[in-house]
Amino acid sequence: RDLHSFPTRRSSDLDLGVFFWTDGIPLQEDATEFERFFHQAERTGDPEEQLALYQEAVHWYTGEFLPSQTAAVWAAQEARRLKQMFCLCVERAAELLRERQDFFQLEDLGIYAASIDPLSDWETLTMEALVSLGRYDEARKLYDDTAEFYFSEQGLRPSKKMMQQLDRLGDGILHQHAVLDEIQADLTEKGENTPGGYICSYP
Repeated sequence: RDLHSFPTRRSSDLDLGVFFWTDGIPLQEDATEFERFFHQAERTGDPEEQLALYQEAVHWYTGEFLPSQTAAVWAAQEARRLKQMFCLCVERAAELLRERQDFFQLEDLGIYAASIDPLSDWETLTMEALVSLGRYDEARKLYDDTAEFYFSEQGLRPSKKMMQQLDRLGDGILHQHAVLDEIQADLTEKGENTPGGYICSYP
């Protein structure tokens, strides 16, 4: 774990091999900080503060809890509990970002979550942000790369959430072409009620 202090040893205990934490050494433990920010976010009623706290909590979660101790029942249970809290943090932060239409931060959130908790569909957040920003080529490439990664790692097909984002991507591209068709139609100036004037670029 990310502990920024080290156990010390009393000289009287050298023969016993007893270690203890001293009060003089500062200790910061990632799982504890993660929980602290999560619970603070749950208690506050201010959306701005809540978003900041959820984002802070998300970045304190650095991956599976004690991965080398998964055989221990208590460690496995704690790992599941912390991962569930991480998922809640990401989902609630994403919802707040959607409400603000802050798709740049939503993109960052999706990228971070996918890097920390792979094979959990967090790429859908990044895809959602890219589609909302009109970056269709990047969204399509992300979909292709993610589908290939999931299949090569676990033989999985894209999830329902990923397929929904792909449908939204397709709708966005179709809408983009529809808008271009409307522009082309306007430029031809056909119809009985054409006001006349110059044919010029659409802007």
